[in-house]
Order: sequence, then C-alpha cells, then structure tokens
Amino acid sequence: MTDAPAAKPAPAAKPAPAAKPATPPAAPAPEPTGDYAMLRDAHGADVTKYEVLADGSGVLTVTPEGLLAVASEAKAMGYQVLSLLSAYDRTDHFGVLYAFVKPAGTPEQFGELRLRVTMPKKNAAGEAVEPEVPSLVPVFQGADWQEREMYDMYGIRFLGHPDLRRMFLPDGWTGWPMRKDYKEPEQYVAMRDGEDIVVKTPEEGAW
Repeated sequence: MTDAPAAKPAPAAKPAPAAKPATPPAAPAPEPTGDYAMLRDAHGADVTKYEVLADGSGVLTVTPEGLLAVASEAKAMGYQVLSLLSAYDRTDHFGVLYAFVKPAGTPEQFGELRLRVTMPKKNAAGEAVEPEVPSLVPVFQGADWQEREMYDMYGIRFLGHPDLRRMFLPDGWTGWPMRKDYKEPEQYVAMRDGEDIVVKTPEEGAW
C-alpha cells in the first residue's frame, strides 16, 4: 500500500497593495499685494497673470497691447528707472522681462517692480508669426539700446522704436543668434571702407 501524496499547502494570500498617498491639493495662486495689486486692479484687462519668481520677486504678465499703459503708470508711481530689459525663447513663445526701480533715500522706500510680456510663436490659425511688442522708448529712454540688443539677438521687433537696428552684428547678418532654431550660417564679417560688412567667404572680404 503506497502512501497518498501530501496535500500541497494553499498559496499564501498576497498582501493588499498599499494605498497611494493622496495627492495634496495644488497651492493657490499667489495674490499680488502693494503696487502689484494696484496695477492689476487698474489694468485688469491687460494683466493676465501674477506669479512669484524663484528669487522671491513678483512679476505681472501683461499683454503687448497693454504694456505701454502699465509701464507708464508704474513710472507715475515712482518707478523711474528701467534697470533690466531681457528676452528669452521658449518652445511655444517668446518673452520679454522688464524690471523697474523706484529710487529712494532709505532702504525702506526703495522698490522694484517687474513686468513680463509673452508672444506666441503661432497665431490662432497655426501659422508662424514673428514676435512684436511696443517699444518703451517713449516712456523710458533707457530702453533704446536694451531693445536694440534684444532685437539683434532674438529678432523681437519693438514697434515704435526710433532706430531699431542691429547693435553688435552687422546689418546684413542672417538670423538671430539667441533663438533656439538658430543655425550658424556660412557668413563672415569683414572690414571695408571703415565699416563691418557681411560676406559669404573670407575671400570676398579680402582687399
């Protein structure tokens, strides 16, 4: 008589998967205060966003159409100096960032205010468009060369600028070096008659 095979033990029950921690609710968008709030309230149709940057500074995003009005009011509020005008290129838009300073006799009275303008790379029909924004030269004369530099590097057209032309590169240069899609073209700079000229080969620039 053979022994009956031993019964196989029942498989151990798998432990229930641990419950995923609940996703914490998104932090509410920051609300502007002080002069930022005053500008937002006075130009609500032209102010599309308020955010706090990594350095703790606030910034209002305004439409290109509303930039002159908002910047003019900022100047009337005491922000007399345009201390920064910089541009950037993102995947879907170009942007220009402005910083204004309020001169003061004491640290407590000193102030800085930042604005941003964004320009999509495509219109509603999906067609590529070039970035354009009003010039601030009529309000802040110090914007003159800063806008020329951003035009030279990014090709952003500052409408109403009194003398919008390249600042570092010769007038005949092709392309905008700080754009993401910029490719170094086969062109060179030569000196002729006391001026820089753009040529296709070094030989063209020879005397």
